[in-house]
Amino acid sequence: MYKLLSYVLLNLLLSASIFAMFCPDCGTKNKEKFKYCYSCGEKLPSSLNFKQDEKKTEHSSHLYDYKKNLVYPGKVKSKNEKLIDSLRNKIKKNNKLRGTYKTKRAKSSNPAGIFSFMQGGAAKQLMGLQGKTISNNQLLELNESPQVNQLMNQMKSQSFQKNLLEGLKQMKGSKGSSNKKMDSSINQLEALFQMLNMQGAMNLDQP
Repeated sequence: MYKLLSYVLLNLLLSASIFAMFCPDCGTKNKEKFKYCYSCGEKLPSSLNFKQDEKKTEHSSHLYDYKKNLVYPGKVKSKNEKLIDSLRNKIKKNNKLRGTYKTKRAKSSNPAGIFSFMQGGAAKQLMGLQGKTISNNQLLELNESPQVNQLMNQMKSQSFQKNLLEGLKQMKGSKGSSNKKMDSSINQLEALFQMLNMQGAMNLDQP
């Protein structure tokens, strides 16, 4: 009789442990050591039926990471809480992507190649003439240069001036406040833009 009871109990335990590998909620097959379903996070039957200490865990304050099958202090989350967490994570991800897009857009509005712009032939040539007497031949050469004309037209735009100066100041801040070479370049550009804007205003006043 005892042998028969032992046999029946053993079969029940074996069948229950095999059944416990499958999630009753979604049917996903899990490893025997898992206490929660890897797919949906529902509690598996093994932890409900065969482990008395699990009842203590269930009523105590513990949170189970069903993806990693790890227990750490917290509260077991319901389906609604998991759904809210999932939505919150999606919102955070979208906000992060939006922030990355804004950063990229800001970088594109402040020319990425500011140093190449500053060291470019036309810009360097113009800034090199600051405070110097320009001969007629030099002036004629500048007026006939397509690169200089393109650069001058671009620099007449006050939005371009603002973006370029802001970009330079941001670069100066990232490289340290004691960057004298960058300060000199910014001051030269500000003087050049002021000269261009004054020249543009004078041209508008002329009949």
